Parts: sequence; C-alpha cells; structure tokens
Amino acid sequence: MKIKHIIFLIIGYLCLVSCGKDEETEVEYNKKIQDTFYGVKFGANKEDVVNGFAKDSLILINENATEILTFHKSWEDFINFGGLPWDFVNVHFDENKFYQIMFCYSLDLKNKEMTLNHFNEVLSIVSEKYVLYEMPIQNKKTYKDYRGFSKNGKLIMILCGEFENKKGENVNYVYLSYADETFCSFIDEL
Repeated sequence: MKIKHIIFLIIGYLCLVSCGKDEETEVEYNKKIQDTFYGVKFGANKEDVVNGFAKDSLILINENATEILTFHKSWEDFINFGGLPWDFVNVHFDENKFYQIMFCYSLDLKNKEMTLNHFNEVLSIVSEKYVLYEMPIQNKKTYKDYRGFSKNGKLIMILCGEFENKKGENVNYVYLSYADETFCSFIDEL
C-alpha cells in the first residue's frame, strides 16, 4: 500500500515541479489551498488528528495503523465535506506528521456512469474555489484526474476510477484529496 501511495504523491509532485518550470505553459497557481480539516492543520501529530476529528463525530476504524488512519461517521451515515457525501476519510502521515487527507466515495463497479456523475459534481463544486488542471491518464483504471497547485507545496486532487478496496474487491471510487508536501520527507528522497 505504501508503494502505491508514494507513487501517487511523486506523480503529483512531479506535475507540480514540471508545471512550475515550463516556460511555454502558463500555470495559474492557487493562492491558498485548504490546509485545515475538522480543526486540525497539516503537520499535526496523530493524537491531535484523532482528537480533532472525534469532535466532529468521526470514528477511527483502524487504531493500530501507523501511516494511514481511516475514519468514518457511522456505518449508516456519510461524512459531509464540501456539501457532498463521503464514505470514509483516509489521513496520511509521514514521521507522525499529517500531510494528506483523502475523502473517498465508493460505488459498485457496475456503476461507472454514476461514478463519473459524482466526480463531475465534485469537480464542479471544487472548480468554483480552485484552479484545476486535467492531468494525463496514467493507467486504464483511472477515469479522470484533476489537480490544483499552490506555490507553497499544497496540492488538491480529484480522481475517479477503479481501485481495489481492503477486501480485495474492485470498486469505483471518487477521491478528493488535499496534501502538503512540506510535511512529507520521502518526496526529497528521489
């Protein structure tokens, strides 16, 4: 799981770096990308994240995890973020520092059209606040990939496609992710 995650962040970082240095392409950077979620700011430790998210009734479902914590509201309830429903939230850590949050919405694999509809709804709402760029599709299982960048290392991503869940089943997901590379030590290890 960590390898996939590292590759995901590296691609985002490389897109950020290449977009920022390309003289031919004018990239519009976002002045500010959100960095605080449920009262917890990027760079916080795990304990602060768990306590902060609990204030909003988010329940930690993998207490023994070290790099990715998963939260949900309840088995019957969706998490509301940005006026949209989400099944669960993954919070990523590097050296006990919160650097990425990923809101996840899953659909049955047969519902590709519904997945794309949900993706387009998320894209429409997020595009009102952030400048986003459509990214080239890197694999057959990703349907859409949009990203926004800031000059201070923050990144927002909206992805949809077919992914494997924890049970090993292929399902369709829509992801809304925010990240701050300044709290991610392995990006500089290339």
